[in-house]
This record gives sequence, C-alpha cells and structure tokens, in this order.
Amino acid sequence: MRMGAQRGSTGWWEDNHRNTQTINLATTTSETMSTLSPNQKDRLRMSRIPSDTGPSIATTPASARSEAATVRRRRALSVQRRTLSHTWHSYVETSNNNTWLTPLIVILIMLGLFAINPTTTNPIYHFLFISYPVSGEPPRPYPTEPSIYHNNPQLYGKGLYDIAFCVFYTIVFSFAREFVMQVLLKPLARRWGIKEGKKMSRFLEQAYTFCYFSISGTFGLIVMSRTDMWFFNTPAFWQAYPHRALPLDFKFYYLLQASYWLQQALVLLLQLEAPRKDFKELVLHHIITLLLIGLSYRFHFTATGVAVFITMDVSDVFLALSKCLNYLDHPLGTPCFGFFILVWFYCRHYLSAQILISCLTTYNNPPYTPFPEPIDWLNQQYKCWIAKPITVGLLGALLGVNIFWSWLILRIAGRFVWKGEAKDERSDDEEEEEKKKGE
Repeated sequence: MRMGAQRGSTGWWEDNHRNTQTINLATTTSETMSTLSPNQKDRLRMSRIPSDTGPSIATTPASARSEAATVRRRRALSVQRRTLSHTWHSYVETSNNNTWLTPLIVILIMLGLFAINPTTTNPIYHFLFISYPVSGEPPRPYPTEPSIYHNNPQLYGKGLYDIAFCVFYTIVFSFAREFVMQVLLKPLARRWGIKEGKKMSRFLEQAYTFCYFSISGTFGLIVMSRTDMWFFNTPAFWQAYPHRALPLDFKFYYLLQASYWLQQALVLLLQLEAPRKDFKELVLHHIITLLLIGLSYRFHFTATGVAVFITMDVSDVFLALSKCLNYLDHPLGTPCFGFFILVWFYCRHYLSAQILISCLTTYNNPPYTPFPEPIDWLNQQYKCWIAKPITVGLLGALLGVNIFWSWLILRIAGRFVWKGEAKDERSDDEEEEEKKKGE
C-alpha cells in the first residue's frame, strides 16, 4: 500500500511535468494551440503572467501574431532564394549551351552605358572608338622626309585608352567566334553531312578562321595600298620614323588585330579548342605574335607590324579553306592544298625574310633614320641599340616556327604524292574516334 501510494504521488508529478513540457513545446508555434486540452490552455495563460522571476521572463513566449509574421518572412525569403537560385542555374545552363550569350550581354551593357551620354566625355567612348585625334603630324627628328601616308589623312596618336579599345573588342571577337560557329556555321556543317564530334569541332574552327582571315587579310591589303609601303616596299617601313601618329584605318586595323590575337590567346588558355599535336609550337607562336604586336606598337614600328599581319592572314586563308574542303571530301580540296603551299612559302618565307632583312639593313642606313641613337622616352624615340636585337630576335623566332610548320606541310604533301592520302599531322584522327564510338 505504501509503495502504491508512493507510486501514485510520483506518477502524478511525472504526468504534471510531462504536461508542462508539452505546454512549453506547444508555445513555440501558434498552430498547435487548437490541440491543447482546457487544463493545458489554462496553464499556458498562467505562464504568460508577468513575473519578476528569471525563469518566468525567460520562458515568456512570443505572440502568435509575431510568430506568424516570422513564418511568413521565412517562407518569402525561402521562395526568393529558390527563385534566384533557379534563375541563376537556368542562366548557367543556357550560357553553356550558347557560349556567345555572356559576351553579348557585356556588349549590350557597354552600348547601353554609352547611349546614356553618347559623347567623347563618356568614359565608355574610349572602349568603343579610336582615341587621341591629333591636328597634323607630330614633330619628328627628320621632318624633311615625306610622310608614308597618302592624301594627308586625319591622324591619331597612341595612349592608354588604346588598351580599353582592345579589351572591348576582345569581348566582341569572343561573341563573334561563338555566334558564327554555333548559329551560322553549325547548321551548314550538318547540312553538308558532317557529324557531331571532333570532326565537327575542327570544321567549325577552320571555317571561322577562313571567314576572319578573309576579311582581315583584305582589310590589311587596303590599308597598305594607301601608304608608300605598297606592295611590301620595305624601305618605306622606316621612312619618316618614328610613326607616332597613324591614320584612322591604319590604327583601327592594328588594334583590331591585337584584339583578335588576345582573344585567341584566351582560347588557348581556356582550352576552348582541343589541343593539337603542335600545341607547344602554337603557344610559342601566339606569345611571339603578342610580343611583336605590343612592342611594335609601343616603339612605333607599326609599318613592319602591318606587313607581318598580312603575311600571316593571307596564308592562313588558304590553309583554313583547304582544311575545310578536306573535311567535306570536296574534289577541290587537292588543288586548293597545292595552291596553299605556294602562298604559304611566298608569304611566310619570302616576304617574311624580306621584312627581316630590312630590319638588318635598311633599318639603320641613310637616308632613313640613322642608327644608333640614344633612347629618349620623353620624346618617344626608341630606335636605340636595344630595339634592333629585340625586333630581329622576335621576327627570327616567328620565322623559325614557320619553318617547323613548313616541314609538316611538306610531309603532308609528300605523303599525298607517294601514298595518295592527305592528313593533317597536327590534328587527331577523327575517323579513329568515330570507329571507337561505333565499337
């Protein structure tokens, strides 16, 4: 009996403690109020009576209205986070499928910012247009020499804003490359029977290369024809040096080429194209090209730079065309490849050698700018003792890379003559890849 009475009193305390815990838990949310018994609701009301004791204040629950508002805010934030996350993931997926989208958005933002204030006072102006117009030709050490430019064109100087111009048009070329390849060329490739895979990627790359160099090569020849440099008149490269100001078309062409090669460097760096067997030589070629562009522009050897651009662009037109025809198994592929070899050796070896020889001879002979002269950074005189080794060294390195590629071209030609097959040794074998997929 005593044990039963003890158990009864202890059981009452446990039940009361359990009910108190239930009440305290119930007060955390207002939605559970309807599930409480009348006794529990009374205890809950009593617990809300103000008190000067610590536990009473500590356990005072928030009002049902504030709790509901908190729940609504949390739900709204959760929905907002899910919406933002969904939007971002959708954009990433769309951008991965359409790689031209992000550069297009950047271009549109830049154009929109310029449209707000379409004047030269807008900082965006220098990203979109050529800067530093000058009145007349800047003074030079030998003013008696005639200018190499015809018809006294408006001239433009050089400065840091030219970097902004190159940055923007690097983005433009990023958009142009992806848009032309994916939207314009890919449907044509499918129509012409090229299947997805490496062969499709290689065809799109070479087709875009053909389009770009056809335009840039023609543009370069037009620019050269408006000067005394036509047609690779090497003494005119050093006439009226230093060329501190350039005509609009001359400067526009030069900076566009710089932007293109910067964009191509990004393609290599990000590995947007599958590496070929001559990947190291291609990287070396890009490094040499970018160094030549930057130094020739800074040291005012832009006449030489334009000539080098043309020798590369014209030969690359027929290289890309012959490769595209080869991917299509077109009957004109063989004669085009033969014509390409002639153009390649003429541009990449004969003309390039003439440019290099002019640096070794005409560069420092009268009646052209005498050599050597002290370097004068303030007056932008860079035809000093160090300029010649740098220029000759880079041009020689570029010629060396061309000799390596010429050896590969001759091996391809020899294999075609003796075995009847023409295969680019730089590229992976797409047919083997397709066979592996079939297996």
